[in-house]
Amino acid sequence: SLFHLGGDEINLNAYRLDPTVSSSSLQTLRPLVQKFIDHVISIATAHSLKVIMWEEMVLDWNLTLTQQDVIIQTWRGSDDDALGTILKKGYKTLFGSNAHWYLDCGHGYFLDPEPSNPDSPIKPPYLDHCSPYKNWRHVYAYDPVADVPPSLRHLVIGGEVHLWSELTDSVNLDDQLWPRVAAAAEVMWSGPGKKPDESTTRRLADMRERLVMRGVRAGVVQMEWCL
Repeated sequence: SLFHLGGDEINLNAYRLDPTVSSSSLQTLRPLVQKFIDHVISIATAHSLKVIMWEEMVLDWNLTLTQQDVIIQTWRGSDDDALGTILKKGYKTLFGSNAHWYLDCGHGYFLDPEPSNPDSPIKPPYLDHCSPYKNWRHVYAYDPVADVPPSLRHLVIGGEVHLWSELTDSVNLDDQLWPRVAAAAEVMWSGPGKKPDESTTRRLADMRERLVMRGVRAGVVQMEWCL
């Protein structure tokens, strides 16, 4: 059994609102976060739960994890080499690069612009923070272990496709997920490093039609007619 502890993108400024802390300094907050993480891990371990946490706890906060079997989930893409850095520290790791497997990217920003603020990130041409859209071929071509030495690959225990919900609801959920998660699933069960070709398109298109027949509003894989 697994327990996800979280730990990603902590807003340091939030701690300035806590009168017992009143600081956004990483150096001030690190021992407090370390104590909290240690406490939660001890509770989870006592209940025979294996802990998962996001990469920031190791890479940004530089916490000491006494339980080496903690699973670290990475999300920052190849430019940051989060996966490789975590593996070199000896942790079991889950991959899910924001440059390849973030399905919510390419749909615009979920915040409104601030015309009076020249530093507002929401400005023409109103692109989102993780564009472009990751189409199914891009998802399929992702090779998470391309730059991982063979001696460390045994620590890569799986991956996860991410769909954050700022611009996703029950109406567009199916189209956001399918067929792209099917492409990711094939990467994980048949091995990465393959490039999409016509046979890939045919398999995925067939899968899409089976989903549609069952009432799943899956996105289109390819055009149906060419005249």
